[in-house]
Amino acid sequence: MDEASIRKRLQALLELPLPQPDNAFGYVAEMEGAATTLIAAVHGAASPQLQALHHAIENAQGSAKNAPWLIQINIAEALKGALKNLQGEIDAGAIGSISRGVTGEVLGDIVGLAKAALAENYPNSKNVAAVLAAAAFEDTIRRMGSAFAGVDDRRDLQDVISELKKTGILEGPQLSITQAHLKFRNDALHADWDKVDKVGVSTALQLVQELLLKHFRK
Repeated sequence: MDEASIRKRLQALLELPLPQPDNAFGYVAEMEGAATTLIAAVHGAASPQLQALHHAIENAQGSAKNAPWLIQINIAEALKGALKNLQGEIDAGAIGSISRGVTGEVLGDIVGLAKAALAENYPNSKNVAAVLAAAAFEDTIRRMGSAFAGVDDRRDLQDVISELKKTGILEGPQLSITQAHLKFRNDALHADWDKVDKVGVSTALQLVQELLLKHFRK
């Protein structure tokens, strides 16, 4: 479910008026299913937000002194409150943040594979690790350019780094190290193996990890 679909569904649900006694049970059943689906889509099935919603529903159901239909009204209000909160989180950029987190996980897997290859003693293991590290480096920089500097085209990687410098995302020693690794990326992806050593691969992987932790962690 993409952001546009989530927003559209949220808006439709929030525009529904609170139920009357004769339709409270059906309203709550539909709203609870929709709220659970949307919150799980944005935050995950084990998220604190979804747990908080379940607690709110349990508290409303525990109002034994109220008539059954009134309990359903209380649940409906809790559901609408959760959906309004979700809408506010999305407006504040929650989906973009989560998307970046997923990106971080995928790139982290590539870094893990590169480290495993580097630890092997096979003749070509260093080269395999170098290609993975170079690919992870380039993808990280391009995703940073898209997420933080509005660079969505395939311009030269040096130009992407320059845009990240302008926005202040890359600065100081990290900027210098990133720029220095452009040569490693070129050597690895062009298979100039005589110019690539294990130390270079290790430092490239360390840089990618630092960038992932800083910019793509959930």
